[in-house]
Amino acid sequence: MINLFRILHILSATMTLALLPVSIILLGRMKATKGTPAELVTMGNLNLIGKTMGMIGGLGLLVTGGALVGIEGYKWFSFSEFPWLAWKQTIYVLILIINFALVMPASKKMGGLIAERMAAGGTGGATE
Repeated sequence: MINLFRILHILSATMTLALLPVSIILLGRMKATKGTPAELVTMGNLNLIGKTMGMIGGLGLLVTGGALVGIEGYKWFSFSEFPWLAWKQTIYVLILIINFALVMPASKKMGGLIAERMAAGGTGGATE
């Protein structure tokens, strides 16, 4: 059972880390389509892919990480016993706070603006 959680944890981490190159590629595509209707599509794709991969990867890390800590008998935030794990958990909690406080509300607002602009015809892109 522990190997299953390890594999799922690694897959979740891979999905979360894969967001960086995917975002860089889509940001480059967005710069190439700046001022055109394709810019809206690219922005929408970036928003959708980021939300999907981030949600699946982030929740997968949270659930499988908690299961691994429980199964293997580690302590939560034990800086004296497992400093690498405690720092990893601390950084992850900070990332979650930033994500829920800043990124998700901005993403939701941006998604609405993109959908509104595309419904209005979406000519001219999103630059202006």
